[in-house]
Amino acid sequence: MFTHYGLHKNSNRGLLNIMLLAALIGSFLPALPATAAQMADLPPRVVVGSPYAPDSPVLTVDKTLLAPAGRSTLLIGEEAVFQIVVTNTGDSTIIYVPQTDEFDNACLMFAPKADPVESSYDNARGIIEWANLVISNGHYLAPGESFTTTVRFDVVGSSNNGYNTGIVSGAVDENNQSVPVASDIISLPSPAPRRPASAITSGTT
Repeated sequence: MFTHYGLHKNSNRGLLNIMLLAALIGSFLPALPATAAQMADLPPRVVVGSPYAPDSPVLTVDKTLLAPAGRSTLLIGEEAVFQIVVTNTGDSTIIYVPQTDEFDNACLMFAPKADPVESSYDNARGIIEWANLVISNGHYLAPGESFTTTVRFDVVGSSNNGYNTGIVSGAVDENNQSVPVASDIISLPSPAPRRPASAITSGTT
C-alpha cells in the first residue's frame, strides 16, 4: 500500500512536469494560423483598397450666373447675382465644408449680400469665405445632398479677364478623410457702361 501511494504521487508529479514543459515550449513557438471559423468572428480590418475600406468622399461645385439673366454683357452699376451649389457625390457624409468665393475685384464688388451669411470677406483681395457650410446650413452634408449659396455683387468696372470662382478646399468626411478640392469658375464678359433702360432689349445687349 505504501508502494502504491508512492507510485501514484510520482505519476502526478510527472504529469505536472510534462504540462509545465509543454507550456514552456509553446511560449517559444509561433502561433498556429487561425481557422476560417475563427477569422469569421474577427472584426474587419480597414485597409485601403479592400472591401472594408472607408467610402471615398467626393464633392462637386457648380457656379452659375443667376442675374442678369438672358444677357451676355454686364452693365456697370447693376447687380450681378451668382449661385454656388456644393453637392456630395460621394458615399460618405461630409462634416466640414469650408467654402471660398474668389472674384475679379476690377469689375465686381461684394456688397456684402450672401445667403447664407459669409464668415469674412475682403474686396481688396477679391475673396469671400464661409468657415463651414455645415454650420451655416445646420446639418451635415449626406450623400446626394447639396448646399446652395447665393452671392450678390455690384458691377463697378471693366476687366478683360473677369471671373468668379467657387472653391471648396479642406473639407473632411465622417471617417476623418480629406475630400479632394472641388471648384468651378465663370469667365465674365467685360462689363459695358450702363445705357438707358430704353436701349436694353432681351437677348444680347
